[in-house]
Amino acid sequence: MNILVIGNGFDLAHKLPTKYQDFLEFVEYFKCNFIDDKDIKSFSAFNKENNHEKYIEYFRIMPDDIKEELIELIEDNYWFTYFRKTYNKKIKRNENWIDFEAEISAVVQELDRVRKELIKKVSNNKSASPIRRIMSFNLYKIPTEFSLNTLPQKITTLPAIKNDEFTLARIQNIKDIILNDLNRLTRCLELYLCDYISYKKCKILPLFENLKPDHIINFNYTSTYSTVYLSLKESLGEKVPDIHYIHGRAIYGRPSEKCNLVLGIEEYLEGSEKDKDNEYIEFKKFYQRIFKGTGNNYKQWLEHYNLTKAVKKDKLITYIFGHSIATTDGDVIKDLIEASTQTIIYYYRSKI
Repeated sequence: MNILVIGNGFDLAHKLPTKYQDFLEFVEYFKCNFIDDKDIKSFSAFNKENNHEKYIEYFRIMPDDIKEELIELIEDNYWFTYFRKTYNKKIKRNENWIDFEAEISAVVQELDRVRKELIKKVSNNKSASPIRRIMSFNLYKIPTEFSLNTLPQKITTLPAIKNDEFTLARIQNIKDIILNDLNRLTRCLELYLCDYISYKKCKILPLFENLKPDHIINFNYTSTYSTVYLSLKESLGEKVPDIHYIHGRAIYGRPSEKCNLVLGIEEYLEGSEKDKDNEYIEFKKFYQRIFKGTGNNYKQWLEHYNLTKAVKKDKLITYIFGHSIATTDGDVIKDLIEASTQTIIYYYRSKI
């Protein structure tokens, strides 16, 4: 049995703009044109070369319903503000990349740290008095946007709290805001992938033309493999592989409440705390997979393989292309590698 695992390097190999910084650039140009009402021809996102022509062309033909929804999703969204500032800092250090998941995790963990400090303080002193920022509160991970004098209007309606103080009530309010804004960002990403990205210029790559997987685990939200290769496989009379969109699939035209894209963080708690503390579970990938119903098809494939391998004398070969195989998605990758007879890893920069 052959299993193909594809990450974002697969889309990049097919020349698709699916890096987080590509999406962030699109958002900046959209915001410039439709929200800030600036001249897009004089705008350059992140000190890069002007890409306004391709955006002007797309904005000209963009459906009105997509435009209106994007405005609602982008305007006053905490995460876009945070990612923009973080990415600008990275560019100054000649780091032309940003990892949304790592940045989200940093913010969530910092909020969780302050929450636990407050709980500890209440428990020890029987007091709910605020915790002050001088207690090593990391203003880089939770930027100054959360000072009340600089927050968007919708956040300044929170209970009156001094700028240098945090209470459990304020932490909960911040959590609610950034969780809602994360859901808005996720839906925005789905619209970008469905309406802006085109597969027309994707070329068939020999590696995937010749590879005959029985199953595919797709960590991307895109339908690149099915769009580029399935018709080819069918025309050659080859078996069409079963594709598991483990992080959900971007689908054009569905309502926002049906969006099932998983955009979250890995578990950062350890020991018994993992089972007892669910305060920030909505941000975590394993929970989102369950809540959004993306399934665990790969486990069923592995179970079937284990039941039949002795009879069929079958070997499990896992091909991994364009996935970092770092801590991100480590639980799935670990299961596959441990079950496989052989694992072959391809990186995007490798010749294919």
